[in-house]
Amino acid sequence: MSNEKMMRYYFKIQNDKRQAYQIENRCTLRFPEIIFIGDSIVEFFKLEDYFKTAKVLANRGISAYTSEILLEYLDTHVFGDQLKTVFILIGTNDIGLSIPKEKTIQNLQKIIDKIKKEYPHVAIVLLEILPVNTAQFDLSRFGMRDNQTIASLNSAYEDLTHQFDQVTLLRTHNAFLDNEGQLTVDYTKDGLHLSDKGYQVLAELINQTDLL
Repeated sequence: MSNEKMMRYYFKIQNDKRQAYQIENRCTLRFPEIIFIGDSIVEFFKLEDYFKTAKVLANRGISAYTSEILLEYLDTHVFGDQLKTVFILIGTNDIGLSIPKEKTIQNLQKIIDKIKKEYPHVAIVLLEILPVNTAQFDLSRFGMRDNQTIASLNSAYEDLTHQFDQVTLLRTHNAFLDNEGQLTVDYTKDGLHLSDKGYQVLAELINQTDLL
């Protein structure tokens, strides 16, 4: 599939998903207190399976999302008048598309600014980008990624969160590494996306924030 066809394919999927979210946002009987936003790693995160909480959770992740797309459609993903916490996991697709680190940070800064303007008392948790496994998996179909670039962007994320009040960085990256510095095989399905065991690790790290 050519890059142009792939972009059209993902745009349709993303647009359909956004429309579904917009309907859910309007029809919900209880607005969420906690929202997860980001890419496919968020979208495939079955929150109800991993978090036992009385708080209302909403998953608003969409596959193949970049920081730029998330910024453009942020109002679809962050909504409601009961919101207390937003978890953000984004950036791996920026790397896969060779988007400059500076542009990703700029987009995230705007995302955080916009959320804080609309919801000044909300806590925002930015998750580190998770590692990949390039030693045992072919990731070329996802766009090229490497753990050195991921670590560099995570370092920039840390600097970014220091610029804001009520914005923290959740250190997730190292918990997923094996002894070779790769994403642990048991934690992934394809070298990029998480397995059930991987999501269990991610959920345990999120639970440690005491925000759920």
